[in-house]
Amino acid sequence: MKGSLTRKLVVYYLLIACVLFIVVNTGVAGIIEKKVLEEREQTMYTQTGIIMDGYVKRYYDNRISIEKVLENLEPVADMLDTRILIMASWGKVVGDTNPVSEVPVELEEIAPEFLDATFHRDVYYKGLTTEPMLAVVVPWTHQYTVKGYVCTMVPMETVNQEISAAIYEMNWYYVATMLIVLLIFIGIYCFMVLPLRKTIAAAKTYSKGDFEEKPNLHFNGEFKELSDVIGYMGDTMYRFTEYQREIIANVSHDFRSPLTSIKGYAE
Repeated sequence: MKGSLTRKLVVYYLLIACVLFIVVNTGVAGIIEKKVLEEREQTMYTQTGIIMDGYVKRYYDNRISIEKVLENLEPVADMLDTRILIMASWGKVVGDTNPVSEVPVELEEIAPEFLDATFHRDVYYKGLTTEPMLAVVVPWTHQYTVKGYVCTMVPMETVNQEISAAIYEMNWYYVATMLIVLLIFIGIYCFMVLPLRKTIAAAKTYSKGDFEEKPNLHFNGEFKELSDVIGYMGDTMYRFTEYQREIIANVSHDFRSPLTSIKGYAE
């Protein structure tokens, strides 16, 4: 039984550490991934709306050429680390800040469903992208008619790096949490296990008949009550042992005195 409570505390701590690690890197990681993707999509949606109102709207109103629009959008795309596409209402890409091919892309031919949704994950179309992308498509409407679309794209690799950074930060919170739990377990060991072990050692000392050595038991709370009871028991047993020795000594003396006198007379 020696050290069993200590071993249990260590096992409980390791069990908590393993369970929390699994939870953080599975369930919580999935939640973080979903949250990062949703926040990124909303940010891109807002940026696409601003780009639409600030630059592309004038192109669809025939007030500026597509070349001028792209000239204005390229610094914006570099600053946001985003690829910006301008598309006609039937799906033809008429402007691209980072074109993959010199041949204009017709989305109706390679991805007719692309313009039907706002958010797209892991977009990869040959001739349009060279790697999986996260894309947001916003239509430009005038008098209830779609005049064209603006699409912003970010490499999924960049998004995955953001997710990894968020999970990495969460793991640091996990480490901090486990340090706090470790301090709690150390406190439990110091204020509960150590007093109990000292109390058990004192009881073993008394069980061997050694009542003269007074164990150093200075506790608080319930452990103080227990140590006081053990101390009182030790004192009682010590007085009882001394009283027993005294009785035996007196009886032995009383028996020896008459025998000595008889022996003297006999001689």
